[in-house]
Amino acid sequence: SSTHNAENTAQELQISAREALRHLAAISETSGDAIIVKNLDNIVQSWSKGAERTYGYSSAEMVGQPISRLLPPERKGEAEQIIARIKGGERVENLETQRLTRDGRCIEVSLSVSPIRDENGNITGALTVVQDISARREAQRLALEAQQTAAKLESENRERSLLLETANRVALDILASRTGVEALRHIAEAARTLTGARYAAMGVLDSSGHNFSELIMAGSPDEHSDWEESLPGPRAEAPGVLQMLLQRASPLRLEVPFENQIETFLGVPIRAPHQALGAFYITQKEGGASFSSADEAAVQTLARHAAVAIHNLHLVEQQHELM
Repeated sequence: SSTHNAENTAQELQISAREALRHLAAISETSGDAIIVKNLDNIVQSWSKGAERTYGYSSAEMVGQPISRLLPPERKGEAEQIIARIKGGERVENLETQRLTRDGRCIEVSLSVSPIRDENGNITGALTVVQDISARREAQRLALEAQQTAAKLESENRERSLLLETANRVALDILASRTGVEALRHIAEAARTLTGARYAAMGVLDSSGHNFSELIMAGSPDEHSDWEESLPGPRAEAPGVLQMLLQRASPLRLEVPFENQIETFLGVPIRAPHQALGAFYITQKEGGASFSSADEAAVQTLARHAAVAIHNLHLVEQQHELM
């Protein structure tokens, strides 16, 4: 009869439900994933060994507790959103989010949540399978950082090559068409333009190496700039910056805090073998950025060409002295 068939069907459903629960319990004990069963009020009903390993809480500590215990403050509403979807018969697949462990760490997890139904097909709770993806996320972060670093280096190398090529070409063009102080003035302007500096200054020593014969400037220094200028005169009396650069064999890059801003500086000595010919610096890169290694290489290239121009200038001075 129809009544007898209905009773048989109900009995089969009950057996099926009991078997499913036993099967679920077996999976919970053997699976490496965290498996959590909660009711529709978001109260934990079952807590697997995998959940203990993932979160650090024992089954005794979590069964009967709200699942919100695992949620960071900024994700407190997430549990209610998930259970609302479950009540509507939906599944939540591979939701990547964050959860808190017993020791307070925030870990990256992937959640898959399915409705649990009783023998009558009514939704009574939710089964959550949790995978700790912290290691995967960290690997992705490191890979992205490595990719960004490689891209940055490639960009810097391209910028460096372009600046060096441009600086070399510009300097050769200047030396081919101009001489003396005029050539040096154009080299200073080229350094300022190529690097995006607002100001450039070059101190030129005379052929004796004891006196500054020229101070060549390009651009306009900031009115609040703290860099000292050197006027033509005895080398020993040269203040601050140019005097300091004359003592160096290598470039100098600085970032100096000054009146709530950072003042940037890049200086290089101008040298021939075993002889100081002058000093050269640029300041105040546009946009407040720091001078880069590519800027430094470009200014060094221009300084080498400036050394040629100064050497030629000294030859002219010596010829005038002989006449």
